[in-house]
Amino acid sequence: MAIPLPAVTWRLRQTRLPRLRGRCAACAAASRFDPTGRFRVNANGKIIDVWLLLRCQGCGQIRKVTVVERSPVRSIDPTLLRRYHDNDPGLVAHGLGISRAAAKRLQADGRIRSSTRLDTRTSSGFSFTLDDPGPG
Repeated sequence: MAIPLPAVTWRLRQTRLPRLRGRCAACAAASRFDPTGRFRVNANGKIIDVWLLLRCQGCGQIRKVTVVERSPVRSIDPTLLRRYHDNDPGLVAHGLGISRAAAKRLQADGRIRSSTRLDTRTSSGFSFTLDDPGPG
């Protein structure tokens, strides 16, 4: 006879921003990077660039990851631009929530479809379709 188990409720909360892996140019080693929780926004006339700032765990150097590159300022929603300026934590490390390798596998399997190559830089917007990624 099975003993009934009590109902369990899990409450999850974010304790830190997710770490990223990559190669650090300063210490020339594979490293992990912690998001600083800050963006760098640079507007030159009508063109804007936005970078997410990361800190190497090995040497402490800052690395920039491109979020918006050479885009017309007017092409960015003013609310989103304000969130970049305010270093909104909801935007930091925001994305598909899967690794680059997993995204490449999904693209190879035909579960990510886009008319624009996803492994290239673009200064204009693009869209893609993501079928259920499953546990990947």
